[in-house]
Amino acid sequence: MLAEPDRTSRFLAQVLALTKAFALAGSRTEAAAIRDDVALFADVRAAVLNIQHPDSSTPTPAAARRRWRRRSVSWSTRR
Repeated sequence: MLAEPDRTSRFLAQVLALTKAFALAGSRTEAAAIRDDVALFADVRAAVLNIQHPDSSTPTPAAARRRWRRRSVSWSTRR
């Protein structure tokens, strides 16, 4: 995938769109079924961005995952 710039850019754009859509619908019970899948794609996207731009300050996939879990825990405790 990284060898084909068009495919890589489409993947990054689609994962970004998925993440934004999930952010809008994440509070619905139906969205809970794909929470881990969205997190996986977001982690892969972060890893690809880190490979493409190693000197940038893009968080590592593990840091993104920790942030995602903190956010989901904070939302679940608010109910």
